Amino acid sequence: MTTTTTTTTTDQEALPAWLGWVRLAIGLAQGLAFYLITDHQDVFSDDVRTALLTTIVFVPVLVVGGLGAFRLTTLVRGSRLRR
Repeated sequence: MTTTTTTTTTDQEALPAWLGWVRLAIGLAQGLAFYLITDHQDVFSDDVRTALLTTIVFVPVLVVGGLGAFRLTTLVRGSRLRR
């Protein structure tokens, strides 16, 4: 006897539709930045290039992670409290 468990996401657990497009845009921007830095690496000193590459690696990770945890209701509630 086999039992199958189906899991469904509720409306509150589902990720917003725009998140996929934002992730794609961030990935394309990250790739373009990598290309520009590595293509013109003779222009930058080693310290500046290392700082730029580190920034290009970690900032998109933080932004994508933050957008995944982003809740519109928190933003709306927070803006009402400031008034």
